[in-house]
Amino acid sequence: MDDRRLLSSNDALPGRAGLWLLAILTIACALRLVGLASAPPGVNQDEALSAWNAWCMLREGRALSGEPWPVFHCRNIGDYPTMSFFYVLLPFQAIGGLSVFTTRLPAALSGVFAVLCTWHVARALYGERAAAFASAALAIAPWSIFLGHFGTGASLGPLQAVLPLSMLLAARLLPGRSGEDAPPVAGWALAAGLTFGIGTYGFHSLRLQLPLTLFLLVALFPSHWRRVISSPGGLRATLLLAAGFLVTFGPMAWVSFTDPDSLRRWQMTRSGPTARRSRRSHAWYSSAGRCISCPTSSSCAETT
Repeated sequence: MDDRRLLSSNDALPGRAGLWLLAILTIACALRLVGLASAPPGVNQDEALSAWNAWCMLREGRALSGEPWPVFHCRNIGDYPTMSFFYVLLPFQAIGGLSVFTTRLPAALSGVFAVLCTWHVARALYGERAAAFASAALAIAPWSIFLGHFGTGASLGPLQAVLPLSMLLAARLLPGRSGEDAPPVAGWALAAGLTFGIGTYGFHSLRLQLPLTLFLLVALFPSHWRRVISSPGGLRATLLLAAGFLVTFGPMAWVSFTDPDSLRRWQMTRSGPTARRSRRSHAWYSSAGRCISCPTSSSCAETT
């Protein structure tokens, strides 16, 4: 199969493609933003921990465990969550305060942007009809809508998975339906590498998914990559892609192999030594006076 063109057919949409995209994005926004603070009712415990970690960092420069500006993970009560969603929450809380709405708003917006990126990827690979179908399917998919109403790091997963592909296509480093002979764009190539690497700081499964995706994209289209490297500016763009990925993913890979806590999940209710460590950690949080909804933390006590 020619890897320069994945599909060739008459796939133009009736009417203007931009109007179709606008309609799909409007539906995606409505399904995610309407009733955001009330559906589902209440706050999931993971949402509460996400919001409180970000709030502590915003007010005191520390996670709720007392760690100053952690990068890879922090200590929760028996859990070691990744940090990217907490940092994403910071500007929303700085503007709108601590609330259910500000906790879920980044998840909702990331879902909308995932729909937009899906349109771009599908259109570049398969054309307008496929773009409309793929983006509409993601916009109305029940699991996608649920993630848009769920303020945790997992909700950023769809965007973190599809955004690097969109940037690779913008950099003209993937075989698409058009622009095969156009020179690669170095800036977008660097952005794609950074996005692949930074995405691994999100939900734990992305540490495997994103590197494996990049590897398979190279392994499945070897002739395409040989053409890219031999084209004007292609070697530079490819090196920037690799550099952006290695600079960001390298530290995460090292921590994942050397720090067992970086892979420890969902141990709040286990018995044995882990549970005892969890209880000691909980006691330490309270005694340290750091942000665990206790009045000894002066700056955060204002919110209780």
